[in-house]
Amino acid sequence: MSLEIAANADGRLVCPFDHHSREYAEGHREMFEDLRKAGPVVWSDAYGGFWIATDYVHVREVLKDSETFTVETIDGAREGGTLIPAPRGAAFLAPDTTLFNFFDGQRHDTARAALNPHFSRRRVAELAPLIKATVDRVLDRVLKQGEFDIVYDLAAPITAGIVNDHMGFGLEDPAPFFRAVFSLKRADEAMSGAGNDPVVTTYKEGWAYLGEVVRARRTEPRDDVISALAQAKDGTFTDDEIQGMCMNVIFGAADTTAAFTAHTLTFLADRPDQQAELRADPSKIPAFIREGLRYFNVAMGVARTARRDVDLGGTKIRKGDRIFALIPSANLDPALYDNPGEFDMARPASQHLGFGGGIHSCLGASLAQAIVAADIRGVLERVEAYSIDPENLVRNSDLSFISLFLKAPMRINGMQNRRAAAR
Repeated sequence: MSLEIAANADGRLVCPFDHHSREYAEGHREMFEDLRKAGPVVWSDAYGGFWIATDYVHVREVLKDSETFTVETIDGAREGGTLIPAPRGAAFLAPDTTLFNFFDGQRHDTARAALNPHFSRRRVAELAPLIKATVDRVLDRVLKQGEFDIVYDLAAPITAGIVNDHMGFGLEDPAPFFRAVFSLKRADEAMSGAGNDPVVTTYKEGWAYLGEVVRARRTEPRDDVISALAQAKDGTFTDDEIQGMCMNVIFGAADTTAAFTAHTLTFLADRPDQQAELRADPSKIPAFIREGLRYFNVAMGVARTARRDVDLGGTKIRKGDRIFALIPSANLDPALYDNPGEFDMARPASQHLGFGGGIHSCLGASLAQAIVAADIRGVLERVEAYSIDPENLVRNSDLSFISLFLKAPMRINGMQNRRAAAR
């Protein structure tokens, strides 16, 4: 679907761009081309009006410059955060929020610095036994069924289990809480704060439970992330701040890793040659994932607010203006990548923005890649052949924030010889 883009009376490029629309969900890649060809910065009148950064250079600039483009509200304005429009009643947009990914500056940097060592490449390497054990345990269960949902039966329980153990949440079954957070991110109506909303209720109960865990770790620390935060010298963080840090981790992990696993396995389903290549040489899986992060584009974009008047791509952005950084358009920019619409595992795609950029880049990027790699390797080692009926795949109809599958059933058509696969 092509976009009609034209200059208005004051010279700004204007288009009817609505990232919440079904038209966008069905034709966004064609729209990206139209937007990039029109210019690096385009205006949409939707949702009160906002700018769109369309190409790699300017999307990256918006993400990297947190002093100019903030996730916070400014001057008491209601709009702010990473979504356009801002969700109704979203508690994490309040000025006193303890969810560090919704503020900038020293508060953000202090929280992020405390968490970074627990999600570094070195720490993730140390978590390899936990990751493998969790993947094996979930695969043992679902492979017996013969048919299962990639997201809800396989990938989401794996991610929730690993994060639960690593952080030290101590939840016997973390999946319901993770699903509640997942729903809060996606469903505007779930953020209304209604007391009878089961999603909100589960979220509030989970928040209260995290508070209990934090207080317990202050007196009886364990070998987990919450204990490290609770035992930080000089009482660096309050209970509420640690709860917010934990919730930020869950917000980041609740859907994206599972969604990316679903993208990779559905992509590989009708590519047996590529499956065979990865089985024969699992060391190629990281390159496959890197190109997948560029190509599949689970993260569909994030919003910022201009703190000051600024020139962006030759366009005058005013203080208070909203800007949408169109991440998948940046990752498919032909100015950066040759034949960007093709999946090429040999492509050096390390510059992709699949994990965002700047101070708000994904904290769990290394852990997410390790989990997805273990998911792929686990499936390919144990499954000789599988199929996914495209008629039964259900994608989300609103791609404003994330691209995922609401339903992704996998049917096992043949199992590997475990002894042969282990050689």
